[in-house]
Amino acid sequence: MRLWPILSLCLLLPSLAVAGPWPREQGGVYALASHQGGRDGWSGLYVEYGGPRRLTFGLDLGGHVVGLGEARLAGFTDRDVDGRIRSFVRIPVPLPGGAGRLAPWLAAVELGMGRDFEEDGRYRDRLGLGASVGRGFSTAIGDGWMTLDLGVSAASGGDVRVSAGGLIGVKPTARLAVELGVFAERDDGGLDYQIGPTLQYGFGRLGEGRLGVAYRSEDEVAVTLGWSIAF
Repeated sequence: MRLWPILSLCLLLPSLAVAGPWPREQGGVYALASHQGGRDGWSGLYVEYGGPRRLTFGLDLGGHVVGLGEARLAGFTDRDVDGRIRSFVRIPVPLPGGAGRLAPWLAAVELGMGRDFEEDGRYRDRLGLGASVGRGFSTAIGDGWMTLDLGVSAASGGDVRVSAGGLIGVKPTARLAVELGVFAERDDGGLDYQIGPTLQYGFGRLGEGRLGVAYRSEDEVAVTLGWSIAF
């Protein structure tokens, strides 16, 4: 089974981000832009770059920014941006017993640093550590994959954030991929979670369009639209 074609599919839309342990090919770039919800929803940009020694470097940022310009033109000066920005490096981890015994499982750790922006203009710096395992497999309808990601981060001021995410997907045709993911996060503000499917359809060199539907902890259903490209 070829894992590189699968690699570009192992990302749910930002609020359901489950990146997996596969390293990005050296010199390769992957970018995903997306928006979940309505005019007050969450917009995000996720970028990966394949570095030497199978290291993967990345940038993950997002916030409530849609409609900001119109709000300020209308005189709502208290409509500020809130969001997050994070840079990271993902490092492959050899599994006990070697690749032969535990293949096709792969593992990686992730080191990250970033900043949380709040609506009142304040911000908090944050350091994080994550771990990921995953594997590819074959099904009667096409190649599949599954991942599990765990993470913990601490911000200035003592706020600790713990997250977990899981994803299973299958690629029934050369252009179509179907995923089901769940993501949960707990911090000082309580527990948030999402669960739902995502469809991705490829348009050749133009990239892939993504459509996701998620049931969220706020007891609501949110639609996510996105576009990804790899080169």
